[in-house]
Amino acid sequence: MAQTVVRKCRNPKCGKEFPSKTSRALYCSPDCNRQFHRDKHCTTLTFNIGNIRIQINDLTPGTDHAALQKSIIDSLPTELIEQAHMLELPEGAEPYHAVVNN
Repeated sequence: MAQTVVRKCRNPKCGKEFPSKTSRALYCSPDCNRQFHRDKHCTTLTFNIGNIRIQINDLTPGTDHAALQKSIIDSLPTELIEQAHMLELPEGAEPYHAVVNN
């Protein structure tokens, strides 16, 4: 009979312990495996426009971040960019956060 070994899931977002029946098991579930590899191969672009933080998730590797950031800023109306720079935050507060998921 095979010996069961308790392992820790390799996915840093999970990390839970699971019973492994083989020496090759690295993840607690197929979903955890897929999520780890998806996160590993996708990137995130984060930048600020004044006091507004823009975050774009799930970019494919090789995406030119500088060109993407420039095209986003260029597509915004000048009035919006000016308002973002004039926006006052409470002391010690983080910038407002806008998240885009592909």
